[in-house]
Amino acid sequence: MRFPALILLAFSTSGFGAEWLRVRTPQLEILTDAGEKAARATLERLNLIRSVLATSPVSDPLPLRVFVFGSEAEFRKYSDGPVADGFYQPGVERDFIVLHAEAGLARAAIHEYVHLVLDRRTAPLPLWFEEGTAELYSNLDVRGHGMLVGEPIREKLATLTSEKWLSSRDLAAANRQSPFYNERALAGIFYAESWALVHMLNFAPGWRERMPQFAEQLAAGNADAFHAAFGKTMDQALSDLPGYASRMRGVSVDAPPRANEPPPTVERLPSLAASLACADLALHLQHVDLSRSLMEGAFKAQPESAQLEAGFGSIALAEGDSADARSRFERAIVLGSRDAEVYFQLAMLERDAGAPGSRVDALLEKTIELDPAFGEAHFLLGLHMTDSDPENAVQHLTAAARASPGKSYVWHALGYAQMRLGDTGSARLSASRALQTSATEQEERMAKALLDSLK
Repeated sequence: MRFPALILLAFSTSGFGAEWLRVRTPQLEILTDAGEKAARATLERLNLIRSVLATSPVSDPLPLRVFVFGSEAEFRKYSDGPVADGFYQPGVERDFIVLHAEAGLARAAIHEYVHLVLDRRTAPLPLWFEEGTAELYSNLDVRGHGMLVGEPIREKLATLTSEKWLSSRDLAAANRQSPFYNERALAGIFYAESWALVHMLNFAPGWRERMPQFAEQLAAGNADAFHAAFGKTMDQALSDLPGYASRMRGVSVDAPPRANEPPPTVERLPSLAASLACADLALHLQHVDLSRSLMEGAFKAQPESAQLEAGFGSIALAEGDSADARSRFERAIVLGSRDAEVYFQLAMLERDAGAPGSRVDALLEKTIELDPAFGEAHFLLGLHMTDSDPENAVQHLTAAARASPGKSYVWHALGYAQMRLGDTGSARLSASRALQTSATEQEERMAKALLDSLK
């Protein structure tokens, strides 16, 4: 469920607990009730990992909002699991990282940012590889003109020596519903073993040389990527791992140049604005009751607000009340909303109600006027134009693919529009990306059919 990007209001109210701050740079913003020191420390760690991963083609695809809660108890209201001390949540108009200051904040910030980057890859990754990679970078440290990567993490080494290791089958099969991921008593060994294995694959002789091939095989979606790249099974890797773990060391590498960025702005965030931002986060996470509670508290202070009307409209959508949602979004526009998501959601409601295509397209065009990077609006407009105006369709669908590089259906639509335009070379590339990113058998069949038609 998407939630409008709430504009932070320039007035205050009482009753929302500790003082909230917003620390902002051109690339991201941090909202926190844990104090300026915690915010600046988090910003420093995020800027560090961003500089390390700056060559990634998917870095910073969307604006990033980071929440740093002062207490674990408040953080747990938003977290679905009892294990993690932070999490990454993708969004339509922005991405989120959510942390709390009572954990290892420095490591957690980098860990979750690595998840953000990996999530934007075109093919899904094994969970052990994703978590292991995030942990590998989590204690990254700059020393002079160099960086230390992969310094041994003592608590993970202790876990490896005190607990029974997972089999290769259990490790490879783990997903986000597995007890190894969700139960604190089991998650420790999963994280520790994943971290140690990724450490070995990156740094141990005989393994590190083939890591580039492994990355290529994963990107291609090869189910047997491990054996194809390393020429060995995971069982063989795990048999080497205890000896490697007993002597592992961090690796020193050259530090990338740090960009000269302007100093961050630090401002007090009014209590009502903080309530709205937290309600936005809660609804992104499908915690509807929590979002409603925050919104109702804000409503008492400012009943005539475009942002609040939009927020209640999104809650109505989450509860399946299309009529109320439509009314709320229309009223938000009357009250002066400049929120692209409001126009997009109203466009979808109008479409579902049988409104003329010109009405729907006008709302989608307004969405893009307010937010030129709004991928779903570009996708739908491009889809509508493919047969009548393939040139403009390709422009819209290219923007959609840029915003959502992991969605097979977007690449398929782009490839088809390019074919209609007569650009068969580009169409083949897009169809290949559609195949690489396919997540269902239907998407795979559609991508293969498009490729076959371009032979």
